[in-house]
Amino acid sequence: MSFYTGGIDSKRPITKAVNEHYLTRSFIINVSIEGEYYLNTHIMASREADGESFQEVCVYVNEKFAGSLDIQTDTWAFVAIKNHTPIRLKQGINQITFSSLPPNYPEIDVIQVTSNPDSFLTKDDTYNDYIDYLRQHKSTIVEKKSQNEIDSSARYLNDRNETKSAYDDSGDWQVTPFELSNPGGNYQHKMCVPITYTYHRKMSLSQGTYTFMTGPVDGDDFYTVDPVMYLYKIDDPHQHSYYNDDYSSRGFHSQINATLPSGDYYLVVRAFSSSFSTSALGRQGLINVYKNGVLLNSQCPVAGYRVDVDSPNTGGINYFTAYSTGIPCIFLEEKGSNKLRFNSDSYFYIPPMDYSWIDDARMRLTKYSSDDRYRMLISCAGAFGAYYGNCDVYGSCQQVIQGDQIANSFTNLMPNDGIYSSASIDDTYNCASWAGGVTYGWTWGAIYAGQSNGALVGPSYGQPTVWDSWDDFFGNNPQRYAGATVYTREYADPDNAEIAVWSNNGAISGVTHFSCRGTANGHPHGYAWESKPGSLRRIFHPKNALSGNAYGSIFAYYRDANKAIAGFDDRLHFRTADNTSISLDESIKRGLTVIEKINLSEEEKRFYDSSVTKALRTDSMSTLYELYDNWTKSVQSENYRLISNPYVLLSTPEGKDLVAYGKKHETEALSFFIDLFFEDENQKYSNELSYYMFCSIFSEYADIIEDVKKEWRGSPKDRNGAYIAPTPEMFSKKYAKNLMHKLYKF
Repeated sequence: MSFYTGGIDSKRPITKAVNEHYLTRSFIINVSIEGEYYLNTHIMASREADGESFQEVCVYVNEKFAGSLDIQTDTWAFVAIKNHTPIRLKQGINQITFSSLPPNYPEIDVIQVTSNPDSFLTKDDTYNDYIDYLRQHKSTIVEKKSQNEIDSSARYLNDRNETKSAYDDSGDWQVTPFELSNPGGNYQHKMCVPITYTYHRKMSLSQGTYTFMTGPVDGDDFYTVDPVMYLYKIDDPHQHSYYNDDYSSRGFHSQINATLPSGDYYLVVRAFSSSFSTSALGRQGLINVYKNGVLLNSQCPVAGYRVDVDSPNTGGINYFTAYSTGIPCIFLEEKGSNKLRFNSDSYFYIPPMDYSWIDDARMRLTKYSSDDRYRMLISCAGAFGAYYGNCDVYGSCQQVIQGDQIANSFTNLMPNDGIYSSASIDDTYNCASWAGGVTYGWTWGAIYAGQSNGALVGPSYGQPTVWDSWDDFFGNNPQRYAGATVYTREYADPDNAEIAVWSNNGAISGVTHFSCRGTANGHPHGYAWESKPGSLRRIFHPKNALSGNAYGSIFAYYRDANKAIAGFDDRLHFRTADNTSISLDESIKRGLTVIEKINLSEEEKRFYDSSVTKALRTDSMSTLYELYDNWTKSVQSENYRLISNPYVLLSTPEGKDLVAYGKKHETEALSFFIDLFFEDENQKYSNELSYYMFCSIFSEYADIIEDVKKEWRGSPKDRNGAYIAPTPEMFSKKYAKNLMHKLYKF
């Protein structure tokens, strides 16, 4: 037996008269053998206006009438065609369409197709067991709580009740949402958000005055459950959107009275508090829903989880889920008015794009005003058990602007796949640093061997870094910071990797770039992978979207060494690991790591400002400033913005000129860099790359910085026991101070 979820809604003309349509939901299915099959649906049918009869739903197979559903209830139920009439399917692709007269679309979330009707699933334990539990475990009074709180229709479910937690593999949605450290991020997020069903229905209403309200089920009173109701016109939500929490004289229950133009509407009901979505029930309780005083649906669960995605970002703005273990949908609630404005579709596709939004939801809108602020309401797209689970939630994420350098540089990055993940161009760290979870400078596993007295030495020799290879850097040899994740290339593959290594020659010697995904280093990384191209903004992107002339292609991976080799499940999320890795920000916050600041001592300042050192400075200082300015302008130009390898940036014509001149004028060059390091703290971009430039100019004295690093290795903690992060800034500034003592002889 096969299960299919997520049908597509549409309208079909009844006659040639204007605005007369059937309301339909269609599923595309694929069968291997032509023949007779049996059909079963999971549907929430509505009651008709008389309050007695039920919505009639007709079935069409490949445009041919096949019968009507045998509907006997107004709550979620499995329903077959009347008299169990079989349907005829051809080999290959078939379309099954369910059709109703207005006002209610066929609310069907899954269909079953089988050659043996005795194998039908006739109840959904994941849903019904909790309905029964609610009936048996009623609360009496609910206190008000503050709210801090490709074709998807062809999706085949191999395991109909798979509702695994993305983080603990527990098999349910009882998870605790949390946020991760997100330095420089320009969006809001929440990880591990429950996906549970709350009542929502799509309707096609004629012009008129309507009253929608909620009421208690038998045995409850008006204070047992606390629902919040929304109604909005799908194509004009700013003019026609309505909201009510507690209607006077109805306790905690809701009522909306509105005069509406004709059109399609969504009616949505959620629980006042999001906390119920994380409970064992997955919902607060059950309610009845009424339209114009007549029961519309009964025994309706109320849940829903709201995530605040407040942001002043404007332009093309994305709201999406990631790594879903269920099948979520998104409603967007406007802050201030508390009205719903928008919703995600069953399947997001705006060409051109490569990424397939199958189990995850995404929506995008053009936001013109920074005053427009929103919350995301997360619910199951349907009530069937396979829709339940959890997901990561991202909101207010700006679309990559077509015509900017990122869009122009990566021809394989489709316009609708690229999403910015940081606020602006940031020259303080590069892609390798971000892949390693650090933002304290530019990192590069120097792949060029150096020489000292004719002997081959490690690649980090004389450089402001302590790692001789990428394996050392990602493997914490030494630590990037206290609590950093240990990564390894051993048994790493595309399925379990958290870090991807890019190369333009398929070897370590041609490394150009690094990207990361999931929750690598305790940071959020979006729907697939995240990269920081050189000094540009970070972006979310599909795995291979940056392939091409700039970075080549992915040739190696790193995985979390403390996680099982099968670190991702079939839905591409992490399983739990017995490790205590945390982000750099968290490590600093806990006092486990410090970024040591190096300054000149009072004695050094006095000596540096004395007539002795001034006599050592010549007119060549102005030349150094000019050469340095030329170099910084060149590496900030579009020709070099994508490059993360600092040694390539040192090798520009302007960089070579600066190195050559500095080597010929050592004392002046030292004075220049002392000014830069200790006096001109505003030149942040210059400072980060200038550490590598400084070490290149003074390579003759490399043994001095090696002594600095040796001393650090011998005692890498401060007096409070915090790990001193091995930053290029710290090593270079200590190097400059020691070199000042040597060259100026004091």
